[in-house]
Amino acid sequence: MNSLWKTDKYETDGCMPPKDIIEEQFRFLNDRTDGKVIGRVKEYEGEYQSKYETDRSLFDLTSPVYGVTDPLKARKAFDVQSVLGEQSEFVYEFYLTSVETPKYKYRIGIIDYSVLLYPAHLVLELSLAKEIGIDAEINIDNQELFIEILSKILNSKRVSSVIANLLRINGTDVQ
Repeated sequence: MNSLWKTDKYETDGCMPPKDIIEEQFRFLNDRTDGKVIGRVKEYEGEYQSKYETDRSLFDLTSPVYGVTDPLKARKAFDVQSVLGEQSEFVYEFYLTSVETPKYKYRIGIIDYSVLLYPAHLVLELSLAKEIGIDAEINIDNQELFIEILSKILNSKRVSSVIANLLRINGTDVQ
């Protein structure tokens, strides 16, 4: 029997993983600050999405409509699609620190995505999200939108202040 696999090369759509985009921007930051302010992207294993409990009264209102009378049965429903496909994600925190403050970090956010890269899920520090006018937890559908949002984040007053103060702590004049 012959191979059933494609005979041509596997093509990508040219998208970079969000992690690589952030790391590239942190290399630019490193150059701009003469290595004094450091941006890091690290694997993250903690909780990274807010969780909300189901409102029991909502179940009571909708169950007669959908014919579900036992809330335990509704919670135990099995969908085979939930066990097919991807079963893990790439989750990274990204933050700022400096040469003089290696134990300090200003966590800008957490990004998670699958091997398909997009949509990606971004969680930002709340005051930063408010400043740039987006929700603190958002789904980003494509690379272009991710780069647009990342640009707003990196150019925000909040991030600029953190960088300026890290430079001051490192004894560097801020420009």
